[in-house]
Amino acid sequence: MQSLMNIRIMIVKEMSHKCDKHLGKVESIVAFEPHMVKSVEEEAQREVHFWKKNFLITGAVLIVVLIYSFFRSPGMTLVPGETALQITDPEGKSISIVYDEITDLELVQAPEYGEPVSGEAGKKWLYGQWNSAQWGRYQLYVSSEQNSAVVITCGEDVYAVNYPTQQDTQSLFDFLQEQR
Repeated sequence: MQSLMNIRIMIVKEMSHKCDKHLGKVESIVAFEPHMVKSVEEEAQREVHFWKKNFLITGAVLIVVLIYSFFRSPGMTLVPGETALQITDPEGKSISIVYDEITDLELVQAPEYGEPVSGEAGKKWLYGQWNSAQWGRYQLYVSSEQNSAVVITCGEDVYAVNYPTQQDTQSLFDFLQEQR
């Protein structure tokens, strides 16, 4: 009890006296009620609670970010431009299919993609160089969630592409037909 009293006195001295250091006189004294001064134990408990709460919030945010990054599948982009279709695979490799170089265009339902040569068959995307009985060695950039593809032939090169939805893939096919 004596130490608590000394702490209260120190707090009152520190907070209530505005001293003019040069003259050494007291400008004001403020009196505190005992219930206004928190005990050291209460402050320590409050600080521990504060840090526990912050630790839990930070941990929850970290867990959410880790789960998101683990289950997130890197995307693939197909961007129709003015003169070419730009394709970027999930690894960031890009190619361009120039519209003027397209010699054949076909919308294929339930295509047999074959086997990857130097490509990837992920949960969401199939991409890279593949080999099939129908097209031989070709470039594949498709979503595995959808069972149609636009097959583009440019001379000797063959590309199979799609969007994750049938409607978007059909729109791409229609667009490419207008462009060639």
